[in-house]
Amino acid sequence: MQPLHAEKRLRLPRIALLILCSSVLAGLPSAQGQRTLDDEDLEALGAGLKAYVEARTAALGVDEARASVGRALAALESRAAGRDPLAHAADLGRGFELSRGLGKRKLKKGKVVEEVHEGGSFGRGLEYAYRVPRSYQPSEKRYALVVAIPDEGETPADHIRSSWSEAPFQEWVLVVCPRMPEERAEWDQVMVAGRPGGLCHVLSALRIAEERFAVDHDRIYVVGHGKGVPAAVAAGNYSPQRFAGIVGRRGDAGELAPDNFDNLPTFFIGGGSNARAFQEKAGSEASRIEPEASADELWRWMLDHPRVAGPEKVRLVVGKPFPTRAYWLRVAPSAPDAGATAEIDREANRLTIRGHGISHATLYLNDALVDLSRPVEVVCNENEVTVELRRHLSTVLDLYVDGTSDPANVYVCEARFDMATGALVGGASGVAEDPEFDEKLAAAGDDPVRLWELSQWCLEYGRPVLARGVLSRLLRSDPDHARAREALGHRSGAGRWFASEASYRRFQASQEGTAARARGYVKHKDLWLHKEDRVRAGKGLVKDPDTGLWLSVADRKKLAGGWVMQDLEWIPPGEVGHVDRGLWKVDGEWVGQARADRHHAKIEHMWHIPSSQVLLNTTCDRAVALRAVAVMESAVGECRRVFGAEPVLPLQVTLLRDEEQYDRFSFGDPDGRRLASHAGRANLVHSAFYAESLFPFEGGKRRFAGQGVGYWDTLAPHGDFFGANAARLALGLSFAEALDPSKKAVRAALARGPGAGFHDAYQAEKRIPAWLRFGAAVYAERFYRDTSVPPDGDEWWVRTWSIENLKNKGELRALKEIFAFELNPEDRSDAQKLQIEAGLVVAFLVDGDCGPVKAAHGRLKAQLAGGRLSAKTIQDLEAAISDNAPALRAFAGL
Repeated sequence: MQPLHAEKRLRLPRIALLILCSSVLAGLPSAQGQRTLDDEDLEALGAGLKAYVEARTAALGVDEARASVGRALAALESRAAGRDPLAHAADLGRGFELSRGLGKRKLKKGKVVEEVHEGGSFGRGLEYAYRVPRSYQPSEKRYALVVAIPDEGETPADHIRSSWSEAPFQEWVLVVCPRMPEERAEWDQVMVAGRPGGLCHVLSALRIAEERFAVDHDRIYVVGHGKGVPAAVAAGNYSPQRFAGIVGRRGDAGELAPDNFDNLPTFFIGGGSNARAFQEKAGSEASRIEPEASADELWRWMLDHPRVAGPEKVRLVVGKPFPTRAYWLRVAPSAPDAGATAEIDREANRLTIRGHGISHATLYLNDALVDLSRPVEVVCNENEVTVELRRHLSTVLDLYVDGTSDPANVYVCEARFDMATGALVGGASGVAEDPEFDEKLAAAGDDPVRLWELSQWCLEYGRPVLARGVLSRLLRSDPDHARAREALGHRSGAGRWFASEASYRRFQASQEGTAARARGYVKHKDLWLHKEDRVRAGKGLVKDPDTGLWLSVADRKKLAGGWVMQDLEWIPPGEVGHVDRGLWKVDGEWVGQARADRHHAKIEHMWHIPSSQVLLNTTCDRAVALRAVAVMESAVGECRRVFGAEPVLPLQVTLLRDEEQYDRFSFGDPDGRRLASHAGRANLVHSAFYAESLFPFEGGKRRFAGQGVGYWDTLAPHGDFFGANAARLALGLSFAEALDPSKKAVRAALARGPGAGFHDAYQAEKRIPAWLRFGAAVYAERFYRDTSVPPDGDEWWVRTWSIENLKNKGELRALKEIFAFELNPEDRSDAQKLQIEAGLVVAFLVDGDCGPVKAAHGRLKAQLAGGRLSAKTIQDLEAAISDNAPALRAFAGL
């Protein structure tokens, strides 16, 4: 293409261009349709949405705020003769805009301002600069946003002054520019060895600008300069749905192919061979490449190309840097070469998804994409289904808070499909009609005899879930009904009933005097209790031996009055029948297991499953979660063998459903929306870490929620095996950290948040050395005795497997290096080896039957049970192990 002279490229006179700018910035119809209500009608909705977002941030009054939004929507519906407000995404988007109150913020117009953003995963913060235009009137207009990526060596402020001084950008455009990482090789990465890559800098700057300024969300452009051009292209590849266009100025494009750019135009000005190759393959007809272009031409190109928020066809290639979403499509990859295309036929109300290497596809929808008031046909590869897809207020709120929606593109429906079958996962409520059962249940009433007969009828006619519910109802009428208890697997003993034989045995073991004292328990009336539990018991609280929950007098009155607890939620007597039917309450609606699993699959809505030894927070399906609880409860015994003493139970553990969630939970979101929970980067090494920086808001205040975190991905190869290992490792980390808390560091962080130095302060306070804390957790994960094997099996097969793993990684390093435990997350293989080596040392400590080591170990356990631990005891233990290194090697067969 021949270069054009600037005066020929600028097709409109400047006065016409300025008039066009003014009309565009005042707000044109968005891709989500025309507004039907004016601002006066939407004021109450905006106020409700503002209160809701604030309540979610503070974790205080969320239910009340959500109800306020519901009332505002109901008022709109009544004024519009039954018109569903959720069917008009443009009105919802304007409600979210009104909720921001942007016109009240004082800003310096036309001036470059430098600031530091504290938060996200940036340690010392993210430096950035911005400039709002001279014409800035946030209460009246929305403005295009340029997220500028500077050239190598430029500061953000200098870059804005030198590269964005032309009249169109001074007058009409918001410009924000982040400082990029020192290493330019990291600029086009999301994360580098657990540190924020350049894309985190770019996306965090974008989020800051969207939250602070009157941004036109359909006119956001990432512009890279010089060496920053590849990072701009990578940002578009990672989140094409966020941007209207990607621009490169005076630099080449990098190596990425335009796989995810079918609906995202690019404009390369002065690009090299990579930019030309990119342009030749680009799917968007609006893409351009020019040797040079004036500021007016660039601005005109931006005006001509607003975001395509709801394209009819979407192509998504899951590759570097690992995007899993494009526009209204998200996929769950199950193979490295995963990819998908999806297409909407609005007239036929049909969605077609074709893909490979993906297990599930999630669709984000509104009525501008498909008509949600009618059945929707969905084709997943060769599987076709017709489904009713419902609008949900909870979906609207969740997707806005997590950044999936924005004010110019509000989704009201989220639907997940199994690509293998085409089935809608957790569709509708998932509640099956069973009039015959309902009739028999009503006839039985609360009569224990008739309820017992009904439970047997349920079992005979293939209704096991309903049978359990009937038995639970029976026990509320007759708590000592032995046959019902036995049918549920309960066990009597010590004058009470236990939920299982294992629960009873654990209680029995905890009440044996010698063992109880070795754990650090103290006597309270006729029970041995942990010291912290004795304090609660002294206040009149009673611990439920099956859930580990402490019940107050008021709680016990509720139970006597017919209330029940479903996990951690109280259910009133009038709704208990739903619990008996195996249903779960989700957004005020009683739904079946599949729908409940779908709801709790998000980090924001985890299951919270209590048991006597573990409080599990999880996004896994409930069936997997219950298996994980059993696995972790067995791991408690392994940790007890290491330390002798035990912390107060139950222990909190988080288990995510896949590695992507695991990364998000540890590292935080790339745009900083979700904060990092761990600063030590141990999450890079293996499948579990300890979240020492997890300080969520609850009731308007920070609370420390440190706990072991792992993931259990049932769809990954050998996912159940490795998931069980991760659950054990996470439990072991929770056990060790709860036994040796860093109280001073935590108190300081509760006051001002976990700053850049928190992780170091937290670790410096430890009494138990890192090799022993990690080693104990690894022992519980992979060196334990498996008593579940058949009589002729090898109970130590896990230990044998682990030692073989270790042998394959090379020679056992010197013991002094293991005791130093200098874990380097950037060398993952060596860090994994160091963790296994620490686990082996602990296995020798516990199971090696070496006299001097056993004696030193006994002194350690005695001190921990007494609530103290001296440095000399640790030194003596390490010396005993070192002196018996040959025995250790013989134990391991090395």
